[in-house]
Amino acid sequence: MAIHAPNARTAAAFKGENDISNSEHYQNDAVDETDVEVRAGAVVLTGYELHNTTGSDAFLQLFDALAANVTVGTTAPDYVITLAANAARGRSFTKPLEFKNGLTIAGTTAWAGNTGAAIDVSLDFA
Repeated sequence: MAIHAPNARTAAAFKGENDISNSEHYQNDAVDETDVEVRAGAVVLTGYELHNTTGSDAFLQLFDALAANVTVGTTAPDYVITLAANAARGRSFTKPLEFKNGLTIAGTTAWAGNTGAAIDVSLDFA
């Protein structure tokens, strides 16, 4: 897992747009069907920027769970973000998404599937 700024925005610029004072930034340029634990414990997701690096539609699945409790393709995601082929998408939430147990993510080719789709991911959370 490489952690760097793969998208046009820098971590500092993206972070500065949120009103959450204790925000953190997470970046991963190769999220796929593997369950990736962003953080254990309570997470408040305040924004994201995604880039689908594949020629097909992709879906970023978000789970309110630790990676050890997620089986991609079997465990139902709590939130899914869709991306068209080779598309980018970003959003800052006015009402952040809350995850109580932790935040685990996976990039797939279907809404709740298990076939990997490479997605560049930048998340801001508190």
